[in-house]
Amino acid sequence: MNNYELTLIVNQDLESRFDIFKESFDKSLSEMGFDIAFTEIIGKRFLAYPIQKNTKGLYIIYQLTGSPAAVSDLENKLKYDNSLLRYFLQRVETHTLANSFLTEDTIEANKKAEAKLAHKAKQDALVAQAKKSNEQSEASKDAKVKEPEQESESIKEENEISDKADTEIDNSGSDDNSETNEDEVKE
Repeated sequence: MNNYELTLIVNQDLESRFDIFKESFDKSLSEMGFDIAFTEIIGKRFLAYPIQKNTKGLYIIYQLTGSPAAVSDLENKLKYDNSLLRYFLQRVETHTLANSFLTEDTIEANKKAEAKLAHKAKQDALVAQAKKSNEQSEASKDAKVKEPEQESESIKEENEISDKADTEIDNSGSDDNSETNEDEVKE
């Protein structure tokens, strides 16, 4: 019995049915005589280059124990499985039951992506707050501009009223003078 490490890159279109695929593949491995020591599901990652027009793939790493005779059956199954983009089967001395570099890298990339999203959300909130304060300051400036306009309109109205009053006074005063002038003319 030899130890093997099997790395699979599954078509990203199977993401919604990934659990079903994994269960059936695990069952196939057991039927071929392999014992699964450790399974590491890395998840979706970008490919270094497009494979069959796919730019992403779902990565799985199996740590297996099995006979060399079963390896040829496994390779035949992997070769003709349309749901797989690539596979890599290698013999190893011992199983590594810890997470691989890909998993650690994926975890780190997810943390960076989350931090980037949080930073972007914070930036968006600050921009929205700045826009809101600018709108409020513009509204207060508009209100201050409108107030003098209203004051000038009320001043104009007051001036018009006082002009009318002055005109009426002048008219009434000239009427008085005209009566006195008429009285003087009559005498």
